Amino acid sequence: MRRLLTLLWLVLSAAAASAQQADERLRDLEQKLNQAASHIQQLSSIVESLRSEIANLKSKETESTSAPTSPRKADEKAADEFNERILGPRLGADERSHTIKPKPEIFIQTRYSAAPIRDSASEFEPNISLTRIESRWAGRVSDRLGAGLEIQFHPAIDGSPEELVNDAFVEYYINDHATIRAGQFVKPFGFDIQQSSAVRESPERGIFAGYFFPGQRDRGVMISGDLGFVDSRALKKVH
Repeated sequence: MRRLLTLLWLVLSAAAASAQQADERLRDLEQKLNQAASHIQQLSSIVESLRSEIANLKSKETESTSAPTSPRKADEKAADEFNERILGPRLGADERSHTIKPKPEIFIQTRYSAAPIRDSASEFEPNISLTRIESRWAGRVSDRLGAGLEIQFHPAIDGSPEELVNDAFVEYYINDHATIRAGQFVKPFGFDIQQSSAVRESPERGIFAGYFFPGQRDRGVMISGDLGFVDSRALKKVH
């Protein structure tokens, strides 16, 4: 009888331990399930927010593409693009927009020459020549003063040494809209002279400039400015 009771106690103890382990395992699984459900809920909210943002972007894109552009706005946009193209690289503009630096701007022009037909010029030899080198320092020296110096290494025309110095000037900024420049600099006459060859319709300058204003530079004193301070749309871009 005692052995039977002992055996029964052992069986009940084992069953109780197994049930306790099952309960712990069940609680662990429930905890993991709750954590997974929380993560899924967070991911669902993120997905919904992304869908909403994509829908808003698509609706804005549809509105922008469906809205017709008025002829007046199209003309204004084309005019602004043209003005930016031709007014940006003005060679005669003052130097107040940037500070002068020790490192110069350098322009190098080379040329390769060769006889197109064999034995067409017995005295001619193909060669590579360095036709022009320009070094330029220009910019704002202080709040009121600016300066510019450009040296060109080029065969001097008629032995004129001044041709080797393109720019040599100083500037005084009266205010934000007016400048006084003195020295030798790009002459302020004509459209082609004021624009770089990279943006001109023709790389060659107009023939009238050679008749009335020989050379690319002039010497003297120049007062320049703009009417940006005037509260008028018609005069705001007048220089």
